Formats: sequence, C-alpha cells, structure tokens
Amino acid sequence: TGVEPSRFAAEAASKKTGAEVFNGFIEDQDFADGQFDVITSLDTFCLHSFPLKDLQEFNRILKPNGLLVIEIPGLNFRVLKNSGLIAKLFYGNKARLNAGVHLFYFNRKTLSDMAQKKGFKLLASYAEQSPLYGSKPIRLLNNLYFQITRLLYKVTGGGFNIASKELLIYRKNEQ
Repeated sequence: TGVEPSRFAAEAASKKTGAEVFNGFIEDQDFADGQFDVITSLDTFCLHSFPLKDLQEFNRILKPNGLLVIEIPGLNFRVLKNSGLIAKLFYGNKARLNAGVHLFYFNRKTLSDMAQKKGFKLLASYAEQSPLYGSKPIRLLNNLYFQITRLLYKVTGGGFNIASKELLIYRKNEQ
C-alpha cells in the first residue's frame, strides 16, 4: 500500500509494482487504527507540510510495536555541500539549501524528539548514500565519500554525521 500526492506518480507506481497506491496525502486516507506493521517515508518527510500531525497519524495507523522507517537528507551534508568547501570546489561559490523545495530540515535529534512526543522510540540509525549519477570518476568519488562518512557515522554512533542521507528506524510504543 502506498500514498503519493502526484496522481501521475501514484498511477505509475501502482502500475509498475501492482501495489495499491492512493493519490493524496496520508491525512486524506481512511486507514483503520492499527492497520499497518511498518510505515516508510523514504526521502520525503522533509516535504510533509505538517510533520507532527503526520507522525500522530502514523502512530494511529501502526499496530502496537509497529515500525516507522524515515529517510532524511543529511543536514550537515547539505550545509557542507551547499555552503561549505565542497560548494566552493564544485560550484565556485556558495549555493542554497534548496529553499522552497524542502519544507523542513531534520537531523536525527530533531526528528527523534518530535517522534518521541508522538509515541515513537528510536531503535537504529544508519548513514545512507545518495543515488550515484554522473561520470564514472564522479561516481567513484561519491562512493569513496560515502564509505568514509559511513565509517565515521558508525565509529561515532551517528554523533558525527556528514552522510548525504540518514535512515532512522522507530518503534511505536506499546499501548
């Protein structure tokens, strides 16, 4: 089951996967209490207009002890890439943080604080890599960067995170 705001994307996803993909937003759906074992929001939670409200809805439609998996853009990576040394090297000047595209920027702490208020506990987190694209040397550099950032993330328990993405796994508190 999926939910997708774009009618075109919902239809394409349904056709490609055979899954039931509803057009709209999570609050537009009529899912039953405790309907799902797992809910994922992969690389889209920063686009949710009302993240606290959506976390509450996730809690309502998840079974007790259900899992919530959220992938977020790495905030420190975005700052580094778009305003730091990497931006200077790749773009010649500072860039922007995609203003107007992402509604919110979360890191593990800010999202986990919000999730805890809505009945979730962080179980695990992982550094993730952005999709690889561009020339072979650029893809190799991207992969090398990810291997280094993943190691730093692991060694520091996520305390030092400059990975391009982060995957957070929460468990719904028993009720």
